[in-house]
Amino acid sequence: MMRSVVDEGTGTGAKKLGVPVAGKTGTAADSRDAWFAGFTDELVAVAWVGFDTPKPMTRETGGKAALPIWLVAMRAALELELPEADESIRPARGIFEPPPNVLVRTIDRATGLLAPTTIVHADGTESPPDPATVMEEYFLPGTDPTQTANLEVASKADVLLDLYGDGPADEPEQDPGPAVEPDPVPENDSEPELPSISD
Repeated sequence: MMRSVVDEGTGTGAKKLGVPVAGKTGTAADSRDAWFAGFTDELVAVAWVGFDTPKPMTRETGGKAALPIWLVAMRAALELELPEADESIRPARGIFEPPPNVLVRTIDRATGLLAPTTIVHADGTESPPDPATVMEEYFLPGTDPTQTANLEVASKADVLLDLYGDGPADEPEQDPGPAVEPDPVPENDSEPELPSISD
């Protein structure tokens, strides 16, 4: 979930770090506070922007004001090397392993339901869903969706708009009813005189 904030959400600027990042941007009401909390597989840091005495900032957000500060600090931290004796404990950079009790499901982006393994095209052929329409999402047991999205591709038929009232001949014509004549316009169509206001 926090990877998607960086991959395609409000924290995309964190990708400039050059290693996998997860995180969350935040902006308080009235822009009094803006922050970015982000982590790699080795480091975690939070950058906060705001006034010591709370007051609104002008058009600031976590992704705009705090994330660039976080990025500078994390670049400097990543350049620091662990002592040679500790190299054996350095984890492989870029690996995010979910806890064992977290479920990973492939979700249809449009519906939030489980993505089907195949979709049926109008000609009857089947293929996997377009990768741009699905994503991996993480759930605690019991919170994951159980229904699968129906992604059948319907044939594109012509649509009759009947813009000019010349629809199919087999439709019975509607009786428009009796013609209604408009009210005659009076010959004296000048503006009525308004009463004058006397002192």
